[in-house]
Amino acid sequence: MEKRRVLAWSVQAIIVTKTIRIIKPRENQKHSASGLFHSDSDSEGKIVVYRGYFVRLLSQPKPLRDQLLIELPTLQAFRTGEIGTVDTAHIDVEHGDIQILDSKKHRLFTLPLDATVADHLDKYIHSRNIVSGPIFKPEKRTRPRKPNSKTKGVGLSLSYIQRVWRKWCDICSIPYMSPRYGRAYFACVWHYVEHKSMFGLMTILRHDDILATQKYLSKIIDYAAVKAEFNRGKKSPFSSLCTRFDSCPLAAPNCYCRMFQPKIEVNHKI
Repeated sequence: MEKRRVLAWSVQAIIVTKTIRIIKPRENQKHSASGLFHSDSDSEGKIVVYRGYFVRLLSQPKPLRDQLLIELPTLQAFRTGEIGTVDTAHIDVEHGDIQILDSKKHRLFTLPLDATVADHLDKYIHSRNIVSGPIFKPEKRTRPRKPNSKTKGVGLSLSYIQRVWRKWCDICSIPYMSPRYGRAYFACVWHYVEHKSMFGLMTILRHDDILATQKYLSKIIDYAAVKAEFNRGKKSPFSSLCTRFDSCPLAAPNCYCRMFQPKIEVNHKI
């Protein structure tokens, strides 16, 4: 058998280059008017609700269609994907009821209809001469929809609804709040402001049990409620002199709006 010897070794070096990615700040991260940092979501999945922002957003004059796209999550606790499924057959303005096709359970639920939403739905349906079917028709598109576009209802994509919210948040000079913030705002008003039952909230949110509602509330931070509780019983220059401070979404130090109700201090010393 012929013997073979290694005359030389050849060493080949492999150079691995590593790309460093620079992470830019997210567009939806802004500073609020008070200087507080606001983000659409954070690592812990918490939702911080500033009720004053929603008062400005809801009161800003806008077309009925856009107004309803904001009111349905905010005043009816609809999920984003449920907005486009609203059908004329599901609206009973006379008796104050509305049926919603639950996006998770895929069946209809009957819920109380908010008076403001009822008025705007009635006006919108008559102004568009809608006789039957979904009330939100697709808008005219300048380019074809992408094949993987997520569409809910008839022609209303999630991205379209989110663009409407972003547009009016920009107009109102407030940080961008996604439609899911509207559902969180509804829960805050129900629980922290109006102090209604959690069982009622469970029904409106269409949760299977009370534990799911408690878990949902645990993810929401109502900043106005936390601040009011923090200042309760304190003589703070940041607290309001109004008795409605704990429930007012626009409470401010030394506020004297038309609903102002002065606090009465009783001196027990004789």
